[in-house]
Amino acid sequence: MGAGAVSTIGLRRFRNPVGVEAYVAGGEAECEPLSRRIRLVEKAMLGLRTTMGVREEEVREVLDPAGLSAMLAAGVVERRYGTLVLDRRGMNVSNSVLTALLRVEEESS
Repeated sequence: MGAGAVSTIGLRRFRNPVGVEAYVAGGEAECEPLSRRIRLVEKAMLGLRTTMGVREEEVREVLDPAGLSAMLAAGVVERRYGTLVLDRRGMNVSNSVLTALLRVEEESS
């Protein structure tokens, strides 16, 4: 709720108008369709930025196997009972770790 608020429901992202004036005036929320793949990338990216991590099985299709192997070998990513978790060092350089781990581009059908 509020100006600039963003929410995601299923495969759609909604954005309220950014400015307070536009929001108070009842401006329409924008709706952006999302692919299943983008939702998985976001799940992996956001989950890995938490201390809980993300279930590897749930995001496997958007992980780069070579990048994952390299980050595991470097010790910045750990496997804990089926969950991938960044350690303290990994958290400090999470953007670089995520760049190595994730295959962001859409695959052609």
